[in-house]
Amino acid sequence: MSDNFINPDEQSKPSDQLKNFRQTLLVLGKIIYPYRFSFLWGISLIFFSSVAIVFSGKFLGLLISQGISVKNKLMSLQYAIGLLILELSALLLNWWGRTILLKASSLSIHQVRLAMISHLQKLPISYFDKTPQGRLIVRLGHDIESVESFLNKGLGYLLTAFLTAIVTCLALVILIPFPGIFVAISSLPAWLFIFFTQKKLREIDRLISTSSAQVNAGLSENIEGIEVIKSYNLENWSLREFQKKTGLFLKNYLKALKFFITTRPVLGFVCGLPVVVALGLGGLMSLQGTLETALAIALLRYAENFYRPLMELGMEVLELQNALTNVERFSLFLETPADKDLTLTPSTPIPLKDIKGSILFKSVSFRYGKNSLPALQGLSFSIKAGEKIGIVGATGSGKTTTISLLARLYDFQEGEILIDEHPLSLFSKENIPELIGMVSQEAVIFASSIWNNLCLGKKFDKSHVEKIAQETGLIESLNRSQKTLYSSLYEGGKDLSTGQRQILALTRVLLHGGKIIILDEATSNIDHDSEQLIKKALNNFFKHQTCLIVAHRLETLQSCDRIFFFKEGKLLEERTSLSAEEFIQLKNNSMIE
Repeated sequence: MSDNFINPDEQSKPSDQLKNFRQTLLVLGKIIYPYRFSFLWGISLIFFSSVAIVFSGKFLGLLISQGISVKNKLMSLQYAIGLLILELSALLLNWWGRTILLKASSLSIHQVRLAMISHLQKLPISYFDKTPQGRLIVRLGHDIESVESFLNKGLGYLLTAFLTAIVTCLALVILIPFPGIFVAISSLPAWLFIFFTQKKLREIDRLISTSSAQVNAGLSENIEGIEVIKSYNLENWSLREFQKKTGLFLKNYLKALKFFITTRPVLGFVCGLPVVVALGLGGLMSLQGTLETALAIALLRYAENFYRPLMELGMEVLELQNALTNVERFSLFLETPADKDLTLTPSTPIPLKDIKGSILFKSVSFRYGKNSLPALQGLSFSIKAGEKIGIVGATGSGKTTTISLLARLYDFQEGEILIDEHPLSLFSKENIPELIGMVSQEAVIFASSIWNNLCLGKKFDKSHVEKIAQETGLIESLNRSQKTLYSSLYEGGKDLSTGQRQILALTRVLLHGGKIIILDEATSNIDHDSEQLIKKALNNFFKHQTCLIVAHRLETLQSCDRIFFFKEGKLLEERTSLSAEEFIQLKNNSMIE
């Protein structure tokens, strides 16, 4: 399990925090930009709701002073109806505005999810080599859900609280100038408290978000590796490792809880100051006759309007910080450079129908990282179209790296790779699957029907699919398990045997065509019958395709035209045949694994 879950690039230096904060706000703005008019309309309705609340305070004062206190039934009825209309209008406008915001934010987050998945698919394989799977799950799940929660719920509360506080402040200064200014000034400590604590809230939220992400990653790793954990009796070790992560989360959460316990009473006190000032100053001026009763009541109502919005503002700032933290995290993910070759279209694309399948490696060198040892060193060889080449060597000799470069999963640093004398770079990565079919040691099976796993979203004639599946023995193999081509599979095809998964992958390659076929240890973990089916496919179906077969079984190698022997990233030698005695000797010398 990885302890280095958090990428150093995702942690901000203190000097960069303001810059990152501004960039985060820009990213948040880009998220909602396509629906900006809906957001503006929703905010406008919330603003008018706040105005209605302010006027309802004025009507309440008039109701008491000019209606109830003087026992004027007509005036009381008029002001009561006006007060009711204003309160209902405020409620309706607020509901309408927040409904619009909810819809617009949901649509915005939907676009973000699509953008995240689209970007994920454009990242180079090297990114996934060094990025824990748990981190990606957190980015695509937890971080987006946090922002979604803020936009759907917190944003409405935050805007309502902020606009109500601002409108109330303006109403106090305009309608009741003298005492209103003092009441407005008395709200200043609350504004300052919220402002100065938000930096600390952001730091705390970053710690909680980081440790929470580690917990989620730990869960993902435990679930993903449950077979290994149980096989090696590692339950206690796994629990201890997970406890480290939950312990860190608990520590950060308790630190946050302590901060909240300390600051919440202070926030409640400073938010209540306008009510105290309004009650004291308004009551005193009313007793002295310098302030009308209606205005005194309105003053108190306005002050009450301060308390709830400021408290909500203080509470929602935490959710805002949380959202901004997560926006910052997945915005950094979206800034990760995509695989440039996926966005480039060759100026002179090669028609795939004209490709015969010859391969030429010219002094190809490759390393997985700048500071890593070379995986391939000046590798050179040529393969004729239609040849079947066996590739053998010890672990780390460069076999899988070679075929990965050919399939353009990675880009080499030196040398040249040619297919039919055309540079590999002239074939776009989008077209590579139509040129090269690959069956790896662990067949990739999706949690879907067998039919979908074969077709992969493309449309094929039913009879054509069934014919190929019949010829490869897939249908016969499925019948023994009481399955059909339309049966659903568990994730990873766990309800299929290893041999069935490999035959399914082989059938998929046959169905999608390709002039070059790569079998990367495709027969290493399967039974004899399944291996015979794959051998039959090689002999019967791949007569005109160029085949590269990474294998360590003599029977598989004997069906090849030539055998390449790799060692330390170089082609050590090649042979046209291999006897049983030579095979055993090479196995003993660790040349074949």
